[in-house]
Amino acid sequence: MKTIVVLLAILMSLVKSSPKRGITQHAKILSVPGRVSNCKCNLVANSDYILQNLEILRTSARELEKASEYNHIAAGVHAPIRGMVDSGSIIYTALKNLPKSSSGNIQVLSRNVAATIQQTKVERNEHMIKLQQVREILGNRNYKIVRNTHSKFMATLDEIAIENNYLMDDMSTNRASNNIAMLKMNEIVKNYGVVLEESVPKLESVMKSVVSLEVSPDLSTTGIRRAFNKERESLRSNLLRVRPYIETNVIANVQANFRDVESKITTQGETVVTQLQQFYEKVNCGCVQETISIVQSISESVTKNVNKFIEQAERIVVRENYTHVLMNESEELVVSLSKNLTRGISQGYIQESCLTKYQREFDKISQTVYSQSTTCVWDTVFDLKEVATNLNCAFRLALIDLKHEFTSVEKCVSILTKDTTQMALFQAVECIQRARDYLTARRVYVDQMTTYQTVFRKEVTYSASRYDFCLNSTSAQVGAQVTYLSNAITECGNGQS
Repeated sequence: MKTIVVLLAILMSLVKSSPKRGITQHAKILSVPGRVSNCKCNLVANSDYILQNLEILRTSARELEKASEYNHIAAGVHAPIRGMVDSGSIIYTALKNLPKSSSGNIQVLSRNVAATIQQTKVERNEHMIKLQQVREILGNRNYKIVRNTHSKFMATLDEIAIENNYLMDDMSTNRASNNIAMLKMNEIVKNYGVVLEESVPKLESVMKSVVSLEVSPDLSTTGIRRAFNKERESLRSNLLRVRPYIETNVIANVQANFRDVESKITTQGETVVTQLQQFYEKVNCGCVQETISIVQSISESVTKNVNKFIEQAERIVVRENYTHVLMNESEELVVSLSKNLTRGISQGYIQESCLTKYQREFDKISQTVYSQSTTCVWDTVFDLKEVATNLNCAFRLALIDLKHEFTSVEKCVSILTKDTTQMALFQAVECIQRARDYLTARRVYVDQMTTYQTVFRKEVTYSASRYDFCLNSTSAQVGAQVTYLSNAITECGNGQS
């Protein structure tokens, strides 16, 4: 009995002298079989504390995320911070759940931790490249804050990965080794909790400074891109009418003229062939059959050329996509100017008031691109319409000559309708022979078609060159506007310094 009392007294004294556990204090890992959740460690609390700080960063990063859609600087800073928050949340949530899980579940959680760490390492270089790209504008101090915080985050993951491997390997076989791994894991998490707590205010300061770099909605990269997007949408809407207009007023117009000429020639040719066949019944002469073949050949040649020209006309276009290229290039030019000026403000050699002074001039650049681009396109469209009208007249010159050639045959046939004497018969045959030789030797139609095709191609080329000049001139004017603004704002800054 005395032995039992002594043991109880010793146990009571141990209970009274047991220290209270704080958030970063190590717990004693008990080697209890069955469930690791009996480990009374503060890994839960320490992991939870990190998760709270990561959530603070997530909230702050949301404003950065809104700006990053248009702001290159914000995107560069947002990438590594968002990577820390996303992967950190997964990893430390898993670590928080480790002490409360069974052996089997711990291995699942550990594998998830390992996979997330591996993925984070894969993304690290990409995030650092984006950060490096904005280093100059961001400033050395802000750059180092983000880089160093990210480096410490990755170094902690390397330490966690080592102990996590022990958990995956030894969970079912080596309880003592597992307990040591859990203790070391808790130590790592506890230490990183202190580091992260110190880093959060610094990162928040960096993020606020990046957002504040948007001097005003109209002078920031965001504002510039919004202005260009507005004009881009207007341009896209305007250009939707171009193709239907060309199809109706240029292509269809030219094709209708082709078909009309073809119809008149083939109809007259069929009439002439019918007359010659009737004439052949009265005059059994080989020259008549030869003339029939020549007339049919002319009609077929006309149809063939018309089909070819119709196919060529289908390819008449105005390259509206060139205007989008011009819009994009102009936007990047202005954005580049904005970044340079923003850098000047952050480095102190340009005053914000200088940018404000020229605020409205920035808006004019996207308006210039829209206004002049649409003018270039529609001037070219109306050019093509006028070209088509004049080319129609040129093509109809062939109708004049072919009508004359067919009429020369019809005159021969008509001789016998007025006089059926033998002398009239000889006259008609002689006339047919002469007409046959005349049609065989004639190259007028062939020359006209060759000339027409050459003129057609040249006129389309001339129109395209006028269009190119118009767009190139617009591009040069935008460049002049950007140069003017850059010089004017720099001079303003020098005058105030």
